[in-house]
Amino acid sequence: MTEAWERQKGESDLSYSRFCIYKDLSPEKRSLQNVVEILKKMTKSDQNSPPNKKIPSETALKNMSQKWRWVERARLYDAHEQLKESLKYEKEFTKENKKIINLIKKLINYCEDVLDDIINNNNDYALTTRLSLLSTLMGIIDRANFNIRTCYGKPAKYNDELNVNSKNEVSLKENPNVMNKSDKELEELLCVNDDFNMEEFLEQQETK
Repeated sequence: MTEAWERQKGESDLSYSRFCIYKDLSPEKRSLQNVVEILKKMTKSDQNSPPNKKIPSETALKNMSQKWRWVERARLYDAHEQLKESLKYEKEFTKENKKIINLIKKLINYCEDVLDDIINNNNDYALTTRLSLLSTLMGIIDRANFNIRTCYGKPAKYNDELNVNSKNEVSLKENPNVMNKSDKELEELLCVNDDFNMEEFLEQQETK
């Protein structure tokens, strides 16, 4: 199949070469007058060109342009080039996106190791320190989750319930984020030893 910007059946070499000059001009500079000016410069710089070589007029080019649909073909060429450029950027984006996904996966794996250390209290941290570290870590994980879901083209937040009203309009109800949990709830997540009384600890803190 012959593309619109390629030489058409019955189109002479001369006509096609002039169309190519027109086509290769940027859209804002694409005009028959500019084609004439380019042909003049080409003739002047060509040492083998006969001194009396005739340069086509704008009228002659207009007739040629209308016969071979220069404007339409040039627009199709522009659309083709824009699509090529878009696909090139899409390929580059996909490549870089994979790098970002791998980096976020490494971060999540690291957070998993740190979380185990906090829960097992490998560094003998005080309870309040562990709670603070856990809160910070959850913030990092929450952000990493946001970024990796975005990279995969998923909604930024998890949703667990669909609400449908009488107009059949659907909305999503979000899960509560772990960052909204109280200190007591976070403490329970840490699975500290059973002898520790969190309520007593909090009361002591209030009386200080």
